[in-house]
Amino acid sequence: MALFIIYPLGALPFILIEIYNQKKYAFTLLALFMGLCSILMAPSGDLYRHTLDYVSFGGMTYSDLWSGTEIHFDFVLDHISFLFAKLHLHFELVRCLFVCVSYLCVFWALNDIVKRNRALQDNRTICFAAFLAVFFAVEFFSITLGLRHGLATYLMATGIYKLFRRGQVTGWWLILISGLTHFSMIPIISLILLLRIFPFRLNKWFVIGVSGIVVLLSTTLLETAISALPLPEEIKAHALAYVSGYWANEFLEDRSALFNVARILSQISVYPLVIIFLLGYRNKDYTPFKGMLLINTLLLFLLYPISGLFTRFSSLMIPLYLFDLLTNFTPGRAKSRILRLILLCTLISFSSQVYAFRKHLTALSRMHTLAYSPAPYILCQEFDETWLDKHINQDGSPRF
Repeated sequence: MALFIIYPLGALPFILIEIYNQKKYAFTLLALFMGLCSILMAPSGDLYRHTLDYVSFGGMTYSDLWSGTEIHFDFVLDHISFLFAKLHLHFELVRCLFVCVSYLCVFWALNDIVKRNRALQDNRTICFAAFLAVFFAVEFFSITLGLRHGLATYLMATGIYKLFRRGQVTGWWLILISGLTHFSMIPIISLILLLRIFPFRLNKWFVIGVSGIVVLLSTTLLETAISALPLPEEIKAHALAYVSGYWANEFLEDRSALFNVARILSQISVYPLVIIFLLGYRNKDYTPFKGMLLINTLLLFLLYPISGLFTRFSSLMIPLYLFDLLTNFTPGRAKSRILRLILLCTLISFSSQVYAFRKHLTALSRMHTLAYSPAPYILCQEFDETWLDKHINQDGSPRF
């Protein structure tokens, strides 16, 4: 712990060794380390907009905050930013908090799975490979630069695991907070409520058969469903922008070919994971968790033609598929090969994200600070308004 405070980067190898030795405290230190890394990322894109909101909150009252919030149930970030602004804590600490909580959520689920699976406990190498697969599956850049959707995703994934796999009531709290963090989780919460009130099961072959038809009609079906929901018009308009508007597929035309390749690779692990899940699923082995995964798999196929929504929903499904894979992991060469394949895919995904943000990392971020700085110094790093005016355009794009 002392080494982590004095020199976090130097403590990283020892943290990984302790994770290999299955020491739970090391997972907390790694989550804190990733939080420190997030502080050093420059605010661009959505993060730039959230930073400006934080600055404006400093001069607001609490009633001003509520009257200025467009989506009243989607307010976790606004309230935390407002609190930090009033306490004069710089905004970089907010993203540190969001990143730490996201990693702690998936690490909790991983440790719970290991605790209940002797095959993982008895083989530290396999257990460490499982940890690496989960670690690389977490989208660090999405959480850091987007905040709301990233945190909501991992709160929801852990909440679903707690509720459907472990039967823990605390899963409801995580699911609720997830919906209050980002509105895109509301349809999933609605599905969860439907399953709890009217429990039903889907047949695997029914899902596979329907998926082919659904893929062709998905855009029309989603537009109809969104339009029929009893939601404010501004929320419907925002949602439709991701279904048939600019953020569905049109935005890809404004990106380079290499960006589109990196985008595909960033979600590459979802393809083998969904195949492994469907091949391994047996109707006689039904559990509430597997049933939830099967229904979400149908929804994943529904979203496949809509790039923006498919990418976001894949971010949720990847850890859920991993949780199921690790829960049912048994000793054997075949299962070990499958785990190594998934580890390779998640590593490719993480590497593609690093590539996509390479200019951001080298030209704007302060990641080099990790090489020589103690944790308290990193915690004090701040991208103030003067820095923003010099390096970030008004639309949130960086000035490389």
